[in-house]
Amino acid sequence: MTRSALAAALALTMTAAPTAQAQTFPFPPEAPMMESNACLSSWALLMAFLGATPPEGEPLAAPVTEEGHCRVDNVLVRSPRHIFHAERISWAASGLEALMQGALPDRIDLVAEGFGMLSHVDQPVWDYVMLAQSRASAGMALRLSVTHREGVVTVSQADIDFPDDSRASLTATLTGIDPATPAGALLQTARLDIHTAGLFERYLLAPIVTAYFDPALPMEPQADMQRAQATALVTALPEASFPPETRAAMAAFIADFPNPRGDLGITLDAPDGMRLTQLGHLGGLEGAEALASAFEGVQIGISYDPISEGAPD
Repeated sequence: MTRSALAAALALTMTAAPTAQAQTFPFPPEAPMMESNACLSSWALLMAFLGATPPEGEPLAAPVTEEGHCRVDNVLVRSPRHIFHAERISWAASGLEALMQGALPDRIDLVAEGFGMLSHVDQPVWDYVMLAQSRASAGMALRLSVTHREGVVTVSQADIDFPDDSRASLTATLTGIDPATPAGALLQTARLDIHTAGLFERYLLAPIVTAYFDPALPMEPQADMQRAQATALVTALPEASFPPETRAAMAAFIADFPNPRGDLGITLDAPDGMRLTQLGHLGGLEGAEALASAFEGVQIGISYDPISEGAPD
């Protein structure tokens, strides 16, 4: 990940905010043990890497927990388009000083508790109101464990728990990692498991409707049309990469739009690697030949187990 991309996502500042009781998540036993000086230096390194500093008068504090991990409370994260905030961020890391040399650290384990996010509209009154509302409903929890060795990055855990009982879990392996040439990174394996109980409607429905629906026309006929077009696209996917059971699961998920509810599993297996830049261009591909070329040598598995209306999550 480049400096600019990371800085855009995590321009860290600290704020004193009212907080609720945090849920505690354990670190993996292999996480590095940290000392006070290491916590202070790693926090300072991260702040310097991002080009961010605490507000004037705020002391730099990263105490060590009894378990030997670093912790900062009441964190506010700003980017040009979003604001993230967390009641507590705890971490352990080794080789973090590599960030300042344009390299990657050896390992990072991170837990963010009681966090939320919102869009940054660049209007002080609305930003203030929306941040207060977001804090009132904050309750997401993030757990992340990433290791790096000789150009191979392994995401052994990337879990997000949402306050509506939805959750997502990702594991992945990337090769050819060189911060100087991020476009060369290759995704070899990935698995994403999602339990959605309102997750789709809360975070994805609005941008989809904004991008593809005409506000001057009735909504339901447009929803029918979008479902039909998306299903047709699924039918055109190359069978060599998207076997029949995968395409059937995708069609079932689309049929439940705009309220899919249940367990969605996605796996990617690319022995020769799939460029991350390729993934970003998939939305612009049209036609069976273009899709077949993009997914050549890649196997995609998708399962969808819907929960019927009225059934417990």
